[in-house]
Amino acid sequence: MTKADKSQYVLGIDAGTTLLKASVYSLDGSCLGSGAALQPTTSPRPEWVEQDPNVWWKGLIQATKGALAAANLPGEEISAIGLSTQGGTLGIFDPDGNPKVPAIVWSDSRQRATEGDNQEENEAHYQLTGFNRRSGAPAVISWLGEYRKELFTKPYIIGFVPDFLTYKLVGEWVSDPTNVGISGLIDLKKGDIAAELLEQMQLSSANFARTEMGKGIAGNLLASAADALDLRAGIPVAVPAHDQYAASL
Repeated sequence: MTKADKSQYVLGIDAGTTLLKASVYSLDGSCLGSGAALQPTTSPRPEWVEQDPNVWWKGLIQATKGALAAANLPGEEISAIGLSTQGGTLGIFDPDGNPKVPAIVWSDSRQRATEGDNQEENEAHYQLTGFNRRSGAPAVISWLGEYRKELFTKPYIIGFVPDFLTYKLVGEWVSDPTNVGISGLIDLKKGDIAAELLEQMQLSSANFARTEMGKGIAGNLLASAADALDLRAGIPVAVPAHDQYAASL
């Protein structure tokens, strides 16, 4: 390989709920090799489903190295990274990306709180977000606010799988409207977190990843991430998409 050939391969990552997969592709779409890592969950109580966010990152490292080995390709040949992930799984992090608690997985019963009794409010919420009132992320945030108030007494980020992995890769909390959409926090007309929901929950947009609309690149691969993944620092990392939306394409 010459230096001129280094732009011929990209790394695709799919962080699913039970399995994180990585594959090396040539620019004509041919898959040269894949790797994978299990993503275990825990259930500390009936109908609770949790994951350690650090397992997401460890799995990304394992799967990436496996894909490079299967493709028989050195990491320096990878020119860009694309990322899709499971949606709705919510964690609370400090601004430096350290998890404060295990993440609450989308299938956890705390993501399925019952709707309020006010039919008018329920309908208004559905028209705004496309979701039942107090389901998904709003339900989890409400539960954490009631039972884990201490999580919100110091600077924090409410983040999902793509937000956390992108932060680890590029040092920025960045996400995509598809991830906001599946969380139940979205204003469907604006394609971003609904300001009125944040006001109701006494939260700020600063507590969430920045939603990038119409921008393909989240940032460039950090040196620390490149060392962990055996890749070149500085290569572009795409804004992450929700896996089901990505699969539909």
